[in-house]
Amino acid sequence: MTARRLLGRLVSLALLLLGAAFILLPFVWMLSLSLKPDDEIFAPVVRLLPSHLEWSNFVTAMTKTDVPLFLWNGLIVVGGILFFQMLFAVPCSFALAHRCFRVRPLIFALVLGALLVPFQVAVIPVFLGLAKVHLLNTYWALILPFMPSAFGLFFSGRLSRSFPPSFSKPRGWTDCRRRKSSGVSPFRWCFPRPPRLRSSR
Repeated sequence: MTARRLLGRLVSLALLLLGAAFILLPFVWMLSLSLKPDDEIFAPVVRLLPSHLEWSNFVTAMTKTDVPLFLWNGLIVVGGILFFQMLFAVPCSFALAHRCFRVRPLIFALVLGALLVPFQVAVIPVFLGLAKVHLLNTYWALILPFMPSAFGLFFSGRLSRSFPPSFSKPRGWTDCRRRKSSGVSPFRWCFPRPPRLRSSR
């Protein structure tokens, strides 16, 4: 490695470290403020590190404020959105990525079109619709608008394309037709079976 090339790498590394420090500075400052006493928070002299760690600030925040309620609300909303995204987006994206049917290009075009529409456009119609069904001030008002996610469908579809070809072989569909001809209910879903892993022995 030549000296010029080594100098270029050192400069690049220094710039990356400088950018990382600039991005992390607000988080470090937030953590420092959370551990400072009250008199140091509003002091005219700016200090990054507190004189002593005030761990009682966290106890006060968790016992005398609504922070636990905020965390619980966030857990329910995020968990509900994630559950319905996994329930709807993953199977639909797998079908768009590995199954061929007539309206597949149309559905994919609609997904791309939905990505171009910002969420702010639908805020007022969604609010009016939730008010009609009396769901305002409930968890469902925060979960329902994010259940049909075009971004989640598109991203899951791109991820499904990375699956190996053996994962999407239509072996499950053949079994489904065979079961249907043998008298099994036609409403039974048949999913593709995962590939079998061979032992190294």
